[in-house]
Amino acid sequence: MHVHWHLAPHHRFLLISATVIMALTALFAASLLGTDLLRRTHAEQSPDGCISNDFVLNVQKSLTFFSDTTAISYTVLAGNPDTSGVGCDLGGVDLSLTTPDGIVHTIGVGLAFPIGTAVTVVGDAAYLPSTTAPASNGWFGYNGVSWVAVADASGVLLNNPVQDDPWEVRKTVSVLRASMSLSAVVAPPGAVPAGTPVVVTFVEANDGIVQLENVTVTSPQCAVTPLLNGGVNQGDLNANGLLDPGESWIFSCTLIVQETMDVTGNGAGRLVNSTLVIDPSNDPDERATVRILVIPPENPPEDPPEDPPVDLPPVGDDPIPENDPDGDTPTEVEPESDPPGGLPQTGSGGIAGLSGVEPVAYGAIVMGLATLGFAVLLRRVAGRGGVWRD
Repeated sequence: MHVHWHLAPHHRFLLISATVIMALTALFAASLLGTDLLRRTHAEQSPDGCISNDFVLNVQKSLTFFSDTTAISYTVLAGNPDTSGVGCDLGGVDLSLTTPDGIVHTIGVGLAFPIGTAVTVVGDAAYLPSTTAPASNGWFGYNGVSWVAVADASGVLLNNPVQDDPWEVRKTVSVLRASMSLSAVVAPPGAVPAGTPVVVTFVEANDGIVQLENVTVTSPQCAVTPLLNGGVNQGDLNANGLLDPGESWIFSCTLIVQETMDVTGNGAGRLVNSTLVIDPSNDPDERATVRILVIPPENPPEDPPEDPPVDLPPVGDDPIPENDPDGDTPTEVEPESDPPGGLPQTGSGGIAGLSGVEPVAYGAIVMGLATLGFAVLLRRVAGRGGVWRD
């Protein structure tokens, strides 16, 4: 006897409607999962009813942090170690990785991972960050692995990442920004006279979210040194030797200025436990320039020009004739003429060897004596009656 089960038309319509609704729900859930940075990864378990899923998926990067000018390599590792002791073989595994620029990199299609497969490298991908990428300052870092389970409205699991098939693995990417800023001030402020010692102070701040080590400031114009307090920089609040996020370290230098000039400081640092150096090539905020104004000296009043010295001939030397500029031609001396009266010249300019003043004096004496004698003669004549007789 054969029994045939026939469904009434309205029952058949309800069954078809329920099937369509369940399919649409599954597609909607899958579309949500497929938008993550690591595309949907599916696997078929065998045998059916496997009670444990030991599949492991991991992604490694070439750098923990990187700049917007440094390429990064992603390495995808996968395996199926029998960590639970009751794991199952996996087959038909498709793996892909989506980098932050939105490019989907296919890692593998239809891969098999029998139980006990060690975690090994299954593929890699590369990514060159840019300033247009959806991240702050071009710094990225992985945040870990999470298993995803999807449930319907009643709470029944549509897939169980531990016991059921299919399952999803999701990778998330978080933004990690490593950056510093540098500022500079001068003391005394404003314009200063030439020759004034000026102190330039640099403040290097960590405005990122990761610690920095080997922090320095250098300048081509002066020797910069850190301002220390107890052996550490004054801005090292917890004295751990690291420029922590939010800290500002202080550096300074002193120079004597002679003219207006620009002083430039260059900040540098390194991410902790990394070979990546933060420098102006990938973070332009850590260069600071300050201008020192110098007052030019006032010009002193000019003295009136002095008259050029006059060359006078030496005393006692005869003037040099015009026709003898060298003065080496002998000069003929003409004899002086006799004085008037026919008296010969003897001595220098006088009569009978007397000078020009002496004859006058002797003449006056002679005249005086002659007058005296004449007066005596007249007196004697007068005493005799005033008659002169031979």
